[in-house]
Formats: sequence, structure tokens, C-alpha cells
Amino acid sequence: PGLRQVSRQSLLSRLKNEGIAITARPIEFICDKPEETEERFRTYHIVYEYEGPDGEKITGKSQTHSRDWFEHQGVGIGDPIDILADPKNPSVSNWRKDMR
Repeated sequence: PGLRQVSRQSLLSRLKNEGIAITARPIEFICDKPEETEERFRTYHIVYEYEGPDGEKITGKSQTHSRDWFEHQGVGIGDPIDILADPKNPSVSNWRKDMR
């Protein structure tokens, strides 16, 4: 876990400094804990889609949050969200709200 955290922080730092701002759109909410019987314990992530530099469709995914968190952010399927993508490898991206 420690190495994974350091690697993630390095990626976020690089994206903050060098990332290209792109508008993406959520295409799906995925429940990470479908076995949880109580909604308050379920967590979700969104899969979002954006256009790469050559016009190709690329997908990314958000961090895991509660459904309420996403609703509080005003995010629904098809709503525009701001992401940062790696200019050298556009398939590497991160949702800006996950970077705070």
C-alpha cells in the first residue's frame, strides 16, 4: 500500500504540472461493494469517456466515493467533468475533483 500511495502521488503531481485539461463525460456508475446490504456502506466509481488526440475514445475511472458524494458534486451520466490527461500517454488521466 505504501508504494502504491507514493506512485499515485507522483502521478498526480505530474498531471497537475504537465496534464492537459480535457472535458470528459461519465458513462457509467459502478458499485464497488454490491454485496453491502446497506446503501450507506456501498461505494462507487464512475467510468468516464473522453476524446484522445487522434479522435479515439478513451475511458478512465474515478476514485471510489459514496453515491451521495457524487450527487453532492452534481455528477450524473453524460454531465461534463474536468480531467487532466498525460500529454505523452493520453490514456492516463485523473478527474480534477479526485485530486483535491
